[in-house]
Amino acid sequence: MQVLKLFPLEPGKKPYHTVILSVDKAKMEPKLVKVLYKEGNEVTYMLKKFSPNVDLYESVFTFDKAKFPGVEINDVR
Repeated sequence: MQVLKLFPLEPGKKPYHTVILSVDKAKMEPKLVKVLYKEGNEVTYMLKKFSPNVDLYESVFTFDKAKFPGVEINDVR
């Protein structure tokens, strides 16, 4: 395992201070992500399956407002 410690660029604006990413060095796959919060909490995500380079259709990331009548959309780009 290779362990990477990641820190936010603007720590004062984030509720966490460190993200620890464990990667299987031989397979180059993430296995565990641990988020360390400022108030002392820890959240651990264990990845059971990793599928790299999955083909995704653009429709997965497109919001169809016709399916949600009455919804207000705020585009803040």
